[in-house]
Amino acid sequence: MKSTPYLRNLKILALSLGFTSVIAQIVYMREFATAFYGNEMSYAVILAAWLCGISMGSFALSRLAARIREPGRVLSVLLILKALMIPSGILAIRCVKVVLNIPTGQIMGMLPMIGSAFVLLMPVTVLLGAFFTLLCRWAETKKSEDTARQVGTIYIWESLGAGIGGILVSFVLILFFSGWTIAVLIGAVNLLILLLVLKRSYLAGYRIAFMLLLAVMVLSLAGGFEGMERWSRSVQWQGFQVVDVTESKYGNLALVQRSGAFSLYENGLLSFTTGDAFAAEDNVHFALLAHPHPRRVLLIGNGLNGSLGEVLKYPQTKVDYVELDARLLDFSKQHLPPAMLAALQDPRTKVIHSDARLYVKHSPVRYDVVLVNLSDPYTALLNRYYTLEFYQEVRAILNPQGILAFRVSSSENYINQEARAFLRSLNTTLKQVFGQVRVIPGDSNVFLASRDSKGLNLTADFFGRRLEQRQIQTQYVHAAYLPFRLNELRVNELKDILKTPGQINTDMRPIAFLYDITLWSTHFNSVFRNFMGRLQGLTFYPLLAIPVALFILGMLLTSRYRMLPVNLSIATTGFSEIIYQIIVILAFQVLYGYVYYKVGLIVTSFMIGLVSGGWLARRLSIQPRASLSAYYIRIQAGIMLYPFLLPFIFTVFRKSAFLGQGGGLLATLFAALPLAAGFMGGMQYVLAVNLGSKSLAGSQSTSGYSGLLYALDVLGSTVGALLAGAILIPLLGIDQVAYFCVVLNAVVLILILWKNKIWVVQ
Repeated sequence: MKSTPYLRNLKILALSLGFTSVIAQIVYMREFATAFYGNEMSYAVILAAWLCGISMGSFALSRLAARIREPGRVLSVLLILKALMIPSGILAIRCVKVVLNIPTGQIMGMLPMIGSAFVLLMPVTVLLGAFFTLLCRWAETKKSEDTARQVGTIYIWESLGAGIGGILVSFVLILFFSGWTIAVLIGAVNLLILLLVLKRSYLAGYRIAFMLLLAVMVLSLAGGFEGMERWSRSVQWQGFQVVDVTESKYGNLALVQRSGAFSLYENGLLSFTTGDAFAAEDNVHFALLAHPHPRRVLLIGNGLNGSLGEVLKYPQTKVDYVELDARLLDFSKQHLPPAMLAALQDPRTKVIHSDARLYVKHSPVRYDVVLVNLSDPYTALLNRYYTLEFYQEVRAILNPQGILAFRVSSSENYINQEARAFLRSLNTTLKQVFGQVRVIPGDSNVFLASRDSKGLNLTADFFGRRLEQRQIQTQYVHAAYLPFRLNELRVNELKDILKTPGQINTDMRPIAFLYDITLWSTHFNSVFRNFMGRLQGLTFYPLLAIPVALFILGMLLTSRYRMLPVNLSIATTGFSEIIYQIIVILAFQVLYGYVYYKVGLIVTSFMIGLVSGGWLARRLSIQPRASLSAYYIRIQAGIMLYPFLLPFIFTVFRKSAFLGQGGGLLATLFAALPLAAGFMGGMQYVLAVNLGSKSLAGSQSTSGYSGLLYALDVLGSTVGALLAGAILIPLLGIDQVAYFCVVLNAVVLILILWKNKIWVVQ
């Protein structure tokens, strides 16, 4: 087809939409990850809110599309609004805890998390959804080519822009710029596009864009954006003195100070606070005192909270300290007083920069004690250190009398039902691997697991004698404190609670992750807690009522609504493919532990798949309706079969994911898994638009129908992100959720096959 100025402008605008959308999405996800304490469920919530807004914008414009006579004028307004709203959204995210009156460092409940994500993202995402439908309407008004093919062109170029933007933000922008700066830059790009593409037609928009772009340049030269960055960070960490904030490829690092103590937050979640002697002693001494001769210790995470120094109080002990992010230690060394870093310089300390799961799996060293010095499994990243698979890996590197120890939040006097489920899950999972498991009660429960079935003696007298024999000087774990901590009534009460078996926590079914989130929700409100309580007994088979109901509804309504099977397939594909992305995000976190670094690549690979599939479908769109329906059936079959492969692929990667050589390449390949899903989704959407244009015969405008399909696609994705990402995957596991998608898409395939004869005849 011969290129024209109009077609070039259409492609540029579609390209800019995809470019803007994916960069904004990735930057917002990273900013929300900090506001939501690195919880991977926040990715599902953010994707749901993002897609819901796009669906609303696209649907609203699809209803109004036929009435818009000058879509170019509306496009110019939307470009200006995008340039203003995207940077404003970054500032709003950083201020959200202040607005909600949530103290800095306090974990946000699920309902405030969901509400704030939807409210803050809605203005931007509604604009992005409306922009797509408006481009389709602009193509329809030109009538220079078949409208359905032009919609395919828009879809392809938008996806191409998303692929380019994803690569740019993942491998360049996030390494050199803050989220606020990136948002300002993409806002400026939108203004520049308005000047280049629409300036001749809409002089008012051109003038506004020119003035805004000039203001951006002046503020940048005057240092105004750096000042805004500092102000927003001070609001984000209200109540603390912000020492410094930086971005590592593994997360956002914020070092703050209050009352002489330094605290380092990684993705908003507390990593350590200097001078917290109680936590450091609690983490270390029970395990090291329980072992007869602790010569070699592995410390996983957060050594600068004082735990590393406590281990070194044992003169004959050497410690290997594993910390994934080298930037975290370098950042700490830049700002912390030398006295707080002395333990790192001790010749008995060896610092290892590696993923701890990778290190444990391939460690050439055998240890007497392994200390998991991390926070509760509030995230999938942390949960991977509380799973059956990890415990098996740790047991393999322990000496015969070796001990694994970790500490989780609890309560001294009353343990509610949510806490009981959480503690039982950890206890039962440990007992699958270790000969003896003991739990020390308190505000934090200390779990000790030994390979030796007779190796643990947890009495106050025993620990007191060991302290005296080894001449260990402590502030809190001492002879006067131990009888209170190991009170017989409290110890026996906890034993009785843990007699009841709990759910086993595994890599692919992170149930402790869900229990911990539910437990935290009890601090804020009872709605989410009660909801999750009712779902605890949910199994796979009752869930099949959803596809059965969908099938019955489809059979009843298909004869009345000609395109209903296509519409349903677009919605269920959106539902399924967002689940595939979330599954890859969570599985990547389980296998590799740094999804914050690769989330952009995961999103980008899906977009590249959309481009490829949309391009191929556009090439096929000139074929007869019967041929298009045949292609559509094959694509639906592929979407149905794809999740069958996911559990097998994860099993293969689980066996090879920890190989030292080539591990980075394997991680990149794993992150690119959504490419295939994106290809099928892109091809299906473009084929659906063409089938609709050939079947509706003027009963609905092509731009309106394409906007409707886009809205259904995104609406399905919204439901999938919230339902599966936030609930079903932790509750049922990745495998069963994948098989549910198989059944759901099989039902839609049957409806399409039954309806196909009507498409061919008509």
